[in-house]
Amino acid sequence: MLREISERNMLDTFCEKFCSIVDKHCNYVVVSGFVAIASGRTRGTEDIDMIIERIDLGKFTKLFRDLLHNNFVCMQSSKTEEVYDYLKENTSVRFTKKGMFLPEMEVKFSKDALDEYQPKFDSLLTISS
Repeated sequence: MLREISERNMLDTFCEKFCSIVDKHCNYVVVSGFVAIASGRTRGTEDIDMIIERIDLGKFTKLFRDLLHNNFVCMQSSKTEEVYDYLKENTSVRFTKKGMFLPEMEVKFSKDALDEYQPKFDSLLTISS
């Protein structure tokens, strides 16, 4: 099965929408292959990696509800506390748009001081195609 997205605009739109929701609830950084794509390099990828700051269950519940309200679904579970437990245990979770398999946003909590230090990558949202 081919797990690649060849249209950069699709990834950009997906990432921008997801980030705009997360931005209302916590600090984050987009990392890995998508950053290379956004800066003009060619790379076939099906997912975008995001590290979010460690937040409590109350804040995460608001974030999770906002994502669901905007037609994102978590592939591991639709139960807020279950997804939160994955993140607390340093296990990443994946989100897609409802009814779509790709692209995916892989989300994980920051795991150490270096992750916590990373600045939010706002410039990623202003890159033109």
